[in-house]
Amino acid sequence: MSWIVPALPRLRAALPRLTMHLFFGSGQEIVDRLRSGLVDCAVTSARVDDSRLLAERLHEERYAFVAAPELLDRLPLARPEDVPRHVLLDIDARLPLFNYFSGAPAAPALPRFGGHRWLGLGAAVKVQVLAGEGVAVLPLYMIEAELQAGRLRRVFPGVALLLDYFRLLYRDHDPRQAAYRALAAELARAPIA
Repeated sequence: MSWIVPALPRLRAALPRLTMHLFFGSGQEIVDRLRSGLVDCAVTSARVDDSRLLAERLHEERYAFVAAPELLDRLPLARPEDVPRHVLLDIDARLPLFNYFSGAPAAPALPRFGGHRWLGLGAAVKVQVLAGEGVAVLPLYMIEAELQAGRLRRVFPGVALLLDYFRLLYRDHDPRQAAYRALAAELARAPIA
């Protein structure tokens, strides 16, 4: 949630009566904390199907399937047959990031990757992809500079990946819903970068 921290001064100015304490974690961990009452609201792009949680849409999130150019020069990944030679990096075993590629209508059917590594956070996945430790799907806002600088290269660039949205989630019975909607409106104005 690297785009939230730079927005904090603006959020404090716009909502001076709202105190914000941040917790960062994977999508499911954040949602579990929200359900159990450990956090009041949560920003996530994780897909949530829970009638007890309300959601305010904040920003569209686009993704790219990427790898370090050095890795692709050594081990090309241009055809499905190349997949078993590569390690897939993701947040956890549910493959929340890779699903944006595999679920895309034009995505080819791929064989099993040669290995998998779960890293808990998208930022950790990015570090490992840049180091040439594997391939991954990552949010464009997180890797746009590296793509433009040539430090990352798209894999299967002809496939339009699924997109998603950042959402502010909160419990349906929480009496502070108006405050959450005001926070969501301000977060939606914050640039995602």
